[in-house]
Amino acid sequence: MVVDVERTSCNTFKITTREGLVFHDWESSKKHTAMYWLMRDKSKKLYTPNTFFAASALNRSFVHGTCRFPGDKFLPGKGGVVIEAGAYVGYKAISFAQRVGASGKVIVIEASPDNFRLLCRNIDENGLGEVAKPINCAVWNKDEKLLLMSKTRMKHTIVDTDELSFEANDTVNAKSLDTIIDDFGLEAVDFLNLQLNGAEIEAIEGLQRNFHRVRYINIVSRHHREGKLVVDQARKMLEDKGCEIVVDCRTTRLYNLTARVNCQL
Repeated sequence: MVVDVERTSCNTFKITTREGLVFHDWESSKKHTAMYWLMRDKSKKLYTPNTFFAASALNRSFVHGTCRFPGDKFLPGKGGVVIEAGAYVGYKAISFAQRVGASGKVIVIEASPDNFRLLCRNIDENGLGEVAKPINCAVWNKDEKLLLMSKTRMKHTIVDTDELSFEANDTVNAKSLDTIIDDFGLEAVDFLNLQLNGAEIEAIEGLQRNFHRVRYINIVSRHHREGKLVVDQARKMLEDKGCEIVVDCRTTRLYNLTARVNCQL
């Protein structure tokens, strides 16, 4: 999958795939550097301690040339509309944009300003700017400014979770999903993907007047809040709204939940 890795700054790399895709990402954290040394005999020769996280994440994300996860069979085809909330640097967003094609649309949301800059580069350098529309904001239950807490560029959140609790070091704009759907004039959203480091509950709360416009909601999370698994709380909220849970599973440390909201779209 990965055919070339090039350092582009003191802490970023450009990764090129066999299919010609280009991704800019951050160098490995200390944890992932340690993982490289544990797995170096099984790692590809192109991998180094600094690039291990990005290159291995890319290979995992694009198994068989496309982004794979438990709820992916409910993704739309050409002409579909996807919202990717919590996009990091855009691995899934790029795959979604390729899937829906020039006649589709992917709204790509990332709260971290640093990650957002790399996300925009990845969209532009893969020629997907007409399909993928990036927004630098957090997703919340109302429109306001919030404190962004982060430890590394890979770990940031706007809520305290049992796994993530850091000092706030930035202020970000937050928008509700209702506002985002209205801003883009979306009549329907085929697939809403939420990976928000614990803020999935507030994201669902912020989807009220446009809830009926969504066909599927997919949640990926490993987080707990006050001892309660976020996915469990989200499941109850969606079931109370009459949604049908069509995927409910765990892969490694992540819980995956997919709900059918409106089957008539």
